[in-house]
Amino acid sequence: MLQWLGLSLLVIAIAGVVHYMLSTRLASVERAAMEREQVEFGRIAIERSLDIVSSDLFYLAESGSRNGQFDPLAPDGHRELQENFRLFVEKRGIYDQLRFLDLGGMEIVRVNLADGRALVVPGEMLQDKSQRYYFQDAVVLRRGELYVSPLDLNVERGEVEIPFKPVLRIATPVFDRNGNKSGILVLNYLGDQLLQGFRVAASRIFDRVMLLNADGYWMRSPNPEDEWGFMFGVERTFATDYPNAWARIQAGDVGRFQTDNGVFTFATARPRVSAGAGSGPQGEAVSTAHVWKIVLHDALPRVGDNIFAFVDRYLIVYLFVILLAAAGAFLTARLSVRRRLLEGELVFERRFRQVLENVDLLAVGIDADGRIVFCNQALEQFVGRSEDELLGRDWFDACVPADRRQPGREAFLESLAGGKATRRYQGEVELANGARRTVNWNDTFLRDPDDILYGLVRIGNVPETQQAP
Repeated sequence: MLQWLGLSLLVIAIAGVVHYMLSTRLASVERAAMEREQVEFGRIAIERSLDIVSSDLFYLAESGSRNGQFDPLAPDGHRELQENFRLFVEKRGIYDQLRFLDLGGMEIVRVNLADGRALVVPGEMLQDKSQRYYFQDAVVLRRGELYVSPLDLNVERGEVEIPFKPVLRIATPVFDRNGNKSGILVLNYLGDQLLQGFRVAASRIFDRVMLLNADGYWMRSPNPEDEWGFMFGVERTFATDYPNAWARIQAGDVGRFQTDNGVFTFATARPRVSAGAGSGPQGEAVSTAHVWKIVLHDALPRVGDNIFAFVDRYLIVYLFVILLAAAGAFLTARLSVRRRLLEGELVFERRFRQVLENVDLLAVGIDADGRIVFCNQALEQFVGRSEDELLGRDWFDACVPADRRQPGREAFLESLAGGKATRRYQGEVELANGARRTVNWNDTFLRDPDDILYGLVRIGNVPETQQAP
């Protein structure tokens, strides 16, 4: 009897250890999937905000040039430009300032947003911005090129504005009706708008997530005292606190890894800039923006915490498990883990698809064989085919022009084989009516819980020069 009891206890103990390991592994996979999802949603929110701002600036630049509002000797003395700027800033409500600077850096027209009202700044209060970095970088650009500044704090008359006002400045040259460069158009985008969108997109991890600039300074941190150090000469950065982790984050666009300092999950946000109607010879805009890193940092999991949580959850169960239940508990644990792993992946995929269905971008999921496994309504409407006509078909046969299919397929297979997605590029899409349209694409790999590639999601937008009237 004692021998059988000892054997039963041994079996139960072994089953408990295996159950603990599988349960811990499951919790780790579920947490990693959620955190990767949230970091990616934060990246999408930031890049989408920047898309909107760049489109607004190109619209203002081209419409003003066509109407002669940037002519040095405008017949109305720029009064029409002042009114257009005022109406635009007040209606949009997301811009702190809109300015027209001459080629010497002097403000000619400036409109400020204050308490929801747009106000034209009187001539005697206009300032010389010739020494500001954004003017010096923007004034050398050609038509259709775009400067995007780092996200920093607004400075007025040489002093950081209090309370802090995060701003992002984007600028592009403007031209008179004769095609001569006449100045620079500058939009000050309220950074709080971008950070609020980031907060909503990454709401489940916002108490732990960071937004870093290219030098490793915090623009958003769980500890507000860390933020905006570069504006005040502070030397401490995320990069100095975690040099090894920062080196790995800089080397990749997206990832998750563990060091002695904890677990780091990160993604990279870049402005996706589409050229306006006045683009340069290549039809592409130029961005000098720094990349931004979205980083989630967790402390290393402690074994003791995992054991206490496991015991608290399963102690009563194991007290009632005897000889015959031991084997059953072991098998049940394994089956339960496999099922929940699959469910976790399905939940992640369903959430990701839901987000892609609701964004105002073209989105298509392609498996490793090139077949379409998902497409949103924006893509269906763009190519002129229904979901039933697209799902299950080869992407390159269905939506890529014949002369681009083979190169496109080879690039796709090479990307999967190399494990490195093409982050941003242009490609042509063939519509149902035979027309060809250019799309700015951005690829993101799809991976299973074991980090094995099984396809990619392709997200794109149509350049303004390619959009239907």
